Amino acid sequence: MNFNFYRWATICLVCSVFLFKTVGIAKAQSADSQYPVRSIKMIVPFAPGGAMDVFARVFTKYMSSKLGQTVFIENKAGAGGNIGMGMAAKAPADGYTILLVSNSIVINPSLYASVPYDAKRSFAPIVNLVGAPTLLIANIKSEHRTVRQLVQAMKAKPGVFNYTSSGIGTSQHLAGELFSQSTGASWTHIPFNGAGPSVAAVVGNEVEYGFSSLPAASPFIKSGQIRALAVTTSSRFPEMSGVPTFVEEGYPEIVVEYFQALLAPAGTPPQIVARISEVSNDILKMPEVSKRLIEMGFTIIGGTPNDFEDQIDKELIKWKKVVQASGAKAE
Repeated sequence: MNFNFYRWATICLVCSVFLFKTVGIAKAQSADSQYPVRSIKMIVPFAPGGAMDVFARVFTKYMSSKLGQTVFIENKAGAGGNIGMGMAAKAPADGYTILLVSNSIVINPSLYASVPYDAKRSFAPIVNLVGAPTLLIANIKSEHRTVRQLVQAMKAKPGVFNYTSSGIGTSQHLAGELFSQSTGASWTHIPFNGAGPSVAAVVGNEVEYGFSSLPAASPFIKSGQIRALAVTTSSRFPEMSGVPTFVEEGYPEIVVEYFQALLAPAGTPPQIVARISEVSNDILKMPEVSKRLIEMGFTIIGGTPNDFEDQIDKELIKWKKVVQASGAKAE
């Protein structure tokens, strides 16, 4: 009798556990299918006013409409984007925190002694959204109107010239390092906390030259407050067709472009990742969106989570070589 009792008790316990797990899985799947049911936070790891922030404010408007829930921005600038990226890496993997990133996600692991995330393991790639060229910009009062003129002046007065970027280890900073390596002309890097403050420094002639993303610099170029000397794309950018490439200026090694893409914390359900990716690609295909982004200086990319994962793998290798060659280190 006791034996039968314990046997049936054991069977009932096993069945209860199985049913509990089954119901739990069913509830989780149901929650994923209903996603989203509340607002979504997009962490932007750079200061307001920069190219990433400007893009985010356009894109989240359409994401909110498509998803039926508010997608709001939380700027967490500092340490070349590491603070915001570290926060996102530790966020709940439920689809209600996503991260907008630039090349910093693949540059910083080589630049910093340690970073609060693993570029491959801490995140679930969602989609690479847009790309943008980098420009060498100058204050409108600068006497040097071409790259060649600037290089000649830098060589004549080594150590006198400065340039600014959106932060240590950004693609703009490394464009400046690559400029020095390719031209043999040295200058001092003056980092700012974000593209907005960096461009503002050139506009105000606090720093005479700088490397900037096109979206951050474009309004000031069009208004005549700064001058673009060259663009880092391999061919001229359509929206700035009057600006020569470094290749045309005789420096074919200086080709740098940066991306803006979405990640989620590792472990985010694949159904949610796929949902955000699908919605993001749909937004990029909207004529009014693509037109506006192109006018802002972006190129439309899009693609699948796997596409972006492959790009991360390749860019980690690429930027490690660039950082090591430059000797750049972040404190």
